[in-house]
Amino acid sequence: MKLVEFFHSIIIFLFPKDCFEELILKFNIFNSECVSLVCSRLLGVGIVAGASLVKVPQILKIVYARSGAGVSVFSQLLELLCYTAAVAYSINKNYHFSAWGESLFLSLQTFIIIFLVLYYYKRFIALTVVFFFYAFCCYHVYNGSVWENVLDSVQMMTIVIMFIARAAQAVDNYIHKSTGQLSAVTFVLLLLGSLARIFTSIKETGDNMIIAQYMMSTLMNLFICLQIQLYWGNKRSLKTE
Repeated sequence: MKLVEFFHSIIIFLFPKDCFEELILKFNIFNSECVSLVCSRLLGVGIVAGASLVKVPQILKIVYARSGAGVSVFSQLLELLCYTAAVAYSINKNYHFSAWGESLFLSLQTFIIIFLVLYYYKRFIALTVVFFFYAFCCYHVYNGSVWENVLDSVQMMTIVIMFIARAAQAVDNYIHKSTGQLSAVTFVLLLLGSLARIFTSIKETGDNMIIAQYMMSTLMNLFICLQIQLYWGNKRSLKTE
């Protein structure tokens, strides 16, 4: 019985409203609303699944090189703020997990990247401060201690914060004429994910703040990808690190 209920819940999720009847039972594939809704749900699930691994290439590259050269800690911290705010905001708005799940996975992976970069730079005090401060913030954000209007304000600011985060990384790349240990695979996946999220956010939430954030992310991720291509193979001198 539980198995039947499980599959039933999956069908309801993937085929919202009367879309299962329209597309599967009636085979009405010309129902544009249902087609777009189902595509959005499937794409959302794919994005969340992909996000669980999207920054793994970056993490592995740092570990194998035993260096975080080229990875801007400031940029990563701002990214972490954006992802964490997106999760808290979406939970507060009761959006479905498929609409924001990747932000949760990306926040965890971004935190690991910050941890590794600080560890390899032997910034142990900074590492400890970041760890406990982030744990403190997560506790208060996710247990409902933060007011709704504060979450709305922070989410609005994430558009600017994400721009600053990517701009900081781009400026660092330009100054050194190298992208160091930045992973091309990770940034290409981030670009594709943010591009796809524009569509799913329009269909799933219609939230202009979230849509604007993903549009900004798409443009800035594209710029970083172009820099990786431009500076491909360039090494960072030890003194610039």
